[in-house]
Amino acid sequence: MKLSFSTLACADWSWDEILIAAKEWGYDGIELRLAEPHIATEFTKEQRAAVRDRVAASGLEISCLAAYTRFHSPDPKVRAENTANLRKAIELAADLGCARVRSFGGDPRNPEPMSKVTRWISEAFAEVDAYAVEHGVKVLLETHDILSKGSDVRAVFDHNPQITAGVVWDIKHSLVHGETLDETMNYLEGRIEHIHLKDWIQVPNEGEHLILLGAGAMPTRAAVQKLADVGYDGYLSLEWEKLWHPEITDSRVAIYQYAWYMKQLLQELGIPQGNKEEA
Repeated sequence: MKLSFSTLACADWSWDEILIAAKEWGYDGIELRLAEPHIATEFTKEQRAAVRDRVAASGLEISCLAAYTRFHSPDPKVRAENTANLRKAIELAADLGCARVRSFGGDPRNPEPMSKVTRWISEAFAEVDAYAVEHGVKVLLETHDILSKGSDVRAVFDHNPQITAGVVWDIKHSLVHGETLDETMNYLEGRIEHIHLKDWIQVPNEGEHLILLGAGAMPTRAAVQKLADVGYDGYLSLEWEKLWHPEITDSRVAIYQYAWYMKQLLQELGIPQGNKEEA
């Protein structure tokens, strides 16, 4: 398995800071949040090539390009705009040499019935499926917002089982919404292409707080072992939500601690870190 961290943790870092931290602290890749200043669909071919080459020169991969497309709107024009933006993200990922594009499904404030939303998402993914394949990119639906449970994500694919899209499994979200690891993995069987990890605790009278990996409710060891048991060898990506929650631990500490913790865990479980050919 491989390690990466999302630039959601370091939206204000320079490229030098990101790449030096990733390389020196033992990461295999970085997950790029699709937002300036680091990357945008408005970047020229030359700017895209510069990002791709700079990451590769550091010995790293771009593990995933995290787009923010959603398909819950009852307005077909809004859904069409999001589909067009997803195509742009696919093109960008291809230019960056990145094999995965994350998409959201729907907003949690969405008032529409889940059956409609899952069909709309499925239709959008089916519309871009051949385009993604042509570009060597796989679109991934994240377990997030109204689709936090594996059972709801599965409904999207049940509408169009032939589409090649996969899943970003944010393990925290499915657990918090009441599914066990085994239940979610059964629903997502054959679709898991990328993993988001973060840890949390529930503080009485205060609610949920994000904390460093291994100190909270996340059953990291069990999750990693179960993934290994089904042959998963992709990225385990830290999603440290510093941009949305500035009060949480400093990102430098969290990013360093994640690599330190996960490298020890992988070693204890006998799971090689990195590409198979490098293991």
